[in-house]
Amino acid sequence: MIKKVGRPKLSGLTIRQRRFVDFLLQGQTQKEAYLAAGYTCKPETASVNSVQLLKDERVQKEIKERLDYADIANRARLRGIGDEALTMLKEIIMDKSLEPETKLHAILGTLDRIDLAPTARHAIDETVRIIKIGEKKKDESGSRPE
Repeated sequence: MIKKVGRPKLSGLTIRQRRFVDFLLQGQTQKEAYLAAGYTCKPETASVNSVQLLKDERVQKEIKERLDYADIANRARLRGIGDEALTMLKEIIMDKSLEPETKLHAILGTLDRIDLAPTARHAIDETVRIIKIGEKKKDESGSRPE
């Protein structure tokens, strides 16, 4: 009897599951990551399938392990920044004359120069997006941020 060979697995995940995690951590939506990982289905089904895949304990464990590793690596890089760079970051943050978006872009530029992991950059980009939405809502209601 011939034994059927399954797909190769890494860290308990299939290659598609690993790619799904890769694309998620690069900032894609669940649906985009699902399709980019190579899963084939109707676009409307991809949203539901991606949620199910994200509920998989092995996928959750992989995401947590990678985020933990990125956090450790980022902390090590940040410790490597000189006092001068940290002082500059503090000044940017405390400068009340700068708009929040400008501050975040300045911080992002500094972090890019020290090669901070994509997950951290994605978090900053998401913060900028949220700030823009808040400012747009304030502008629509007629009040201006001070």
